[in-house]
Amino acid sequence: MVAGPSFLGISCLLMTQTGQVKEVPGPGGPQRFQHGHFLAGFQAWIAESHSGAGLARNIGSFNMSWTASHLIGPTLSGLLFGLHSRLPFWLAAALCLSLFFVMRLRLEREFPSSKGDRISAF
Repeated sequence: MVAGPSFLGISCLLMTQTGQVKEVPGPGGPQRFQHGHFLAGFQAWIAESHSGAGLARNIGSFNMSWTASHLIGPTLSGLLFGLHSRLPFWLAAALCLSLFFVMRLRLEREFPSSKGDRISAF
């Protein structure tokens, strides 16, 4: 779950290096794997943290935010692409890498490990 956003961010950075639209599927292709790496673990994490009404509220909030991102994302990307063709990919990479660090810190705080057994990012 923690590694998924970092892989996705790296993929977005690689997309900034493409010279033509037909080259985008190369670095963008593994994103399905990266989303699967993230989503399954994230939903399990949400499910573990609450039960009953709290679980329904958390899953519902997650689904609403995911849906909103699919509505807002293409519009925002189009506007950013109008300013500079690589700007949507840079922003996506920055958001993904920020999510990686936030999740890593949150999980380390939530699941403290012994001195020699730190949570590995990969």
